[in-house]
Amino acid sequence: MRQGLLTKLTTLNDIISHSSDQPYTFEAFVDFLARNHCLETLEFISEVKHYRESYNLSLARFSVSGKDPKEREDSYLFREWQHIKDAYIAPNAPREINIPGWMRDALMEIAPEVSYPPPILLEPVLHYAYEMLAEDAVLPFIRSLADIADTNGAGHLQHRRQAYEPPRIIRPVDETVTLSSPCFSPIPSGWKGRARA
Repeated sequence: MRQGLLTKLTTLNDIISHSSDQPYTFEAFVDFLARNHCLETLEFISEVKHYRESYNLSLARFSVSGKDPKEREDSYLFREWQHIKDAYIAPNAPREINIPGWMRDALMEIAPEVSYPPPILLEPVLHYAYEMLAEDAVLPFIRSLADIADTNGAGHLQHRRQAYEPPRIIRPVDETVTLSSPCFSPIPSGWKGRARA
């Protein structure tokens, strides 16, 4: 397939779901984000997807066992939510993602008695993070690989792929859960999307 046609067909969803063709792989995309100091948005998406899966699994266990997981304040879900909030959402967090203030405030103001919120409350932020990556990272990523191929030939791309080791913080992607899953349900009415500069 010609590179120009491949470029037109490659989307963020293709990349994240591991269905994009070479050289536009998930691993190469993570490498690009790491080199450009913007990996935290993809990490946030991965962490929130994992939180949603854990939450749904907890609900399924409750329906079978009858034990309320919320009885334990130190539960895995509680720790996972605290990690997401402290690492990505809180002001001046070590891996703070760039989101509108109203989104950040809404998540930070979740009542303390809520040990861990239902994942639906994270969906507007998840949509925003996905949109931010799609708009700001995919095209520069594709262009960077095209520039490398033009400058160094295809062999250089192959060498870079073989040398790549993914960062440990990116959770393994469950092939059955992609960004087109229910986690990415329609955006609530009234949400205007990212503010344009």
